[in-house]
Amino acid sequence: MNITLVRERLVEILQKAGLFISNKINDIRVLKGVLIEARKDGVLIKTTNVNEFFSGELGGKLGHEGGVLVDFKTLFEIVKNIPDTKIDLKEEGGSLVVSSRSGRVRIPLFGEKEFPAAPKLSGGKEIDPGLFNEEVLRRVVFSCATDDTRPILTGACFDFLDGETRVVGTDGFRMSLLVYDKKIKTDLGMDRMVVPARSLVSVLKVFGNKAPSARYLPDEGGVVFSGEDVSVFIRLLDGEYPPYEKVVPQDNETRGVLKKEDLVNALRTTSLFAREGSNMVIFNAATDTLTVSSSSSSAGEANFRVPFVEREGKENKITLNHRFVTDLLGVLGSEEVVFEMTNPFAPGVFKEAGKKGFLHIIMPIRTQE
Repeated sequence: MNITLVRERLVEILQKAGLFISNKINDIRVLKGVLIEARKDGVLIKTTNVNEFFSGELGGKLGHEGGVLVDFKTLFEIVKNIPDTKIDLKEEGGSLVVSSRSGRVRIPLFGEKEFPAAPKLSGGKEIDPGLFNEEVLRRVVFSCATDDTRPILTGACFDFLDGETRVVGTDGFRMSLLVYDKKIKTDLGMDRMVVPARSLVSVLKVFGNKAPSARYLPDEGGVVFSGEDVSVFIRLLDGEYPPYEKVVPQDNETRGVLKKEDLVNALRTTSLFAREGSNMVIFNAATDTLTVSSSSSSAGEANFRVPFVEREGKENKITLNHRFVTDLLGVLGSEEVVFEMTNPFAPGVFKEAGKKGFLHIIMPIRTQE
């Protein structure tokens, strides 16, 4: 292999490709590598962690066709720091030689044939791209689990129901539910799919504001996202998603509308005094104000009153993890938030004022009081 590339374009592709290498210490080294294939019709950059496959194409001046597999981080750091406009990549004596006017570096090769075979990306069934826009995922993905204790909870669940489509994310302690009032046009041959949340975040980073096309590949058990010169395959999660419908309260005994900024400001201070290790903050709904309070035997205590814009129902209180509430407020676009509660032992429900189709549930913390 012998090719000449524009350094800036190579860096751009490698930045995206790096989202899909394995960061697990014990994984085999080929999953930490980048495969470079020089062809007559262009240069392909490929990475994978087995469950995700990235492929990006860029143009270049071809000397000889061929392919090499090298350590991703080593190559990326070298290319990123070269000051020249163009660089040469050449396979030479079991190494990849990276050279430019400024200098020359030799990187040992991995076994190219050890790189996992990519899934077949042709065919499949189209998915409405509206399911994967930034606004949809921003309000759901943050609620998904980040550890593998229950792997199915690390994914966002897409439910295709009669008359509506739902997108759900939960880690067992909080849940985001986004509902479309009509069924999104799709013909996937299945009613539900669970897509790894981390993968969806990476897809957003790769494609940015340019919405990619999406296709479900039943034979490969995953979804492929395609855009200009780039494709990303994501394998779907297997397993039974929990019956999230049972968690959604059917009614409430207290409902109030608050200015989001007022609630954010109150939490910034009260969170400093939350009891050690528990993140507990008490929300007490009185006649015209919501009192947000916390205390710590070592740090002290804090009480802040947040006025209701609107309020109905009885006085009520609930103890919640302040971090969960703060995370939610950070993704809401509306200036006002609806807060509903039933009793101290039932979930707290948050909605966007003036908007339908989205709700967020936070499970209460049971106290001795």
